[in-house]
Amino acid sequence: MDKAPKHLSQEQQEEFERFLLNQMELEEETAFTKKLENSASLKKQFEQFKTLFQVIEEEALRKQMNKFHEGVEEKGMAKKSNFSKYRIAAGVTILISAGIWFFNRPSENERLFQEYFTPDPGLPTVMGSDDNFEFYDAMVDYKQGNYSISIEKWEKLLEKKPENDT
Repeated sequence: MDKAPKHLSQEQQEEFERFLLNQMELEEETAFTKKLENSASLKKQFEQFKTLFQVIEEEALRKQMNKFHEGVEEKGMAKKSNFSKYRIAAGVTILISAGIWFFNRPSENERLFQEYFTPDPGLPTVMGSDDNFEFYDAMVDYKQGNYSISIEKWEKLLEKKPENDT
């Protein structure tokens, strides 16, 4: 069994390379795929070329990465750059947080208002026989926070009795 790869022509290598790099048109790619399926020897040559192609690409990438790392280590920036980035990010975060706190803090008047404000409980709504049911019904709405409904009901009562001071 011959393990030595056979010599590939320049055209064959270029065809394999175009296929691996997805540079073929759809018809050409379909025809090439059919050729691979129909020929076991071509498929074997392609697999060997593909393996070699990947090894060469990986080695080139490894050399580029080593060259990059040597340059970084020579400048002494490998460890400092990450530390500097974290320091800058922390500083920006602190500034933004301080700005948000400063501009969103309540004023002295608002703090006093929040400390001493209690909502008006409204008039007591007593149960019993009373001729003023609409007024007390509106008062119940007011106590439940339905202010617009209670105001509408009271405005209707005011139209009926404009002299009423309540």
